Amino acid sequence: MSSHIKDERLKLPKYVKEALIRNLRNNKFTQYKGWFSTKTQPNCYCVLGVLGKTLEETVSFCEVDLVTSGRIDNSPVEVNIPGCGTYLTDFDGYITWEEDGVSYQIPTLSVLNDDGLTFSQLADIIEYFY
Repeated sequence: MSSHIKDERLKLPKYVKEALIRNLRNNKFTQYKGWFSTKTQPNCYCVLGVLGKTLEETVSFCEVDLVTSGRIDNSPVEVNIPGCGTYLTDFDGYITWEEDGVSYQIPTLSVLNDDGLTFSQLADIIEYFY
């Protein structure tokens, strides 16, 4: 059985990926649907919001807007589009791969989050595909 993953996403630096997976699995944050975070419930984030919090925790010079835009200032990962900033949604592409001549596609992390996958299940996907 051969497989090939088509990489259409930004790669997370290893230390950020490991911290994100830990944060998703250790019940540090309450899962939220619909936006990066909510003002009405403290410590409540979607999977991309947890990524934002993880970036703030692991990269001292990084600042993430979790309330309005999802913009990442001083990101440790650059977007290859001149003049564009980096946003949490830049990490949220479809995952596609080919196995034995058949193409597969998994929806974005935010869609999977809003469709009810747990943080632990999302951590498994990030661990394998990112």
